[in-house]
Amino acid sequence: MNVVITEDGDETLRAGMLSEILSEKGRFVLILDDVWERLFLEKFGILESFEGKLMLTSRSLDVCRQMDCQVVKIEPFPEEDAWTLFSDKVGQNLMSSTDLLLIAKSIVERCVGLSLVIAIVANSKRGEDSLPI
Repeated sequence: MNVVITEDGDETLRAGMLSEILSEKGRFVLILDDVWERLFLEKFGILESFEGKLMLTSRSLDVCRQMDCQVVKIEPFPEEDAWTLFSDKVGQNLMSSTDLLLIAKSIVERCVGLSLVIAIVANSKRGEDSLPI
C-alpha cells in the first residue's frame, strides 16, 4: 500500500488517513525527528491502542518527560569519530583534494557531533567533486 498524505486539506482528515494506515499496518515503527514541544499524538492520528513502536528525537529532556518517553541519551560523537564517519560516508572523491578537506572539516564541525546529521550530509555529498563554501 502506497498512500501519500499531503499538507493540503483538513488536519483532521490527514490524522484520520494516518490512523487508518497505521492500524492496517499492524506492527510498525514510527520515528518523529527533532520534536521541540509536547505533541498530543491522538491529534495526528496516532492512537495508544496501535501495536507499533514510536521513537522520537528531541534535544529537550522536558519534551521527553512531558510525553512520558523512555529516555535514551545519546552523546555527540567526539571530533575524531565524527570525521571518520563523514569520511567513510562521503567517499574518496572529496577526500583527495586538500582544498576540499578544509571545507569538509568545516562541515563536520557544523554538525556538532550529531551522527545522523553527519551521515545525512555526507551521503548527500557522496560522489561529488566539489563542496559549497
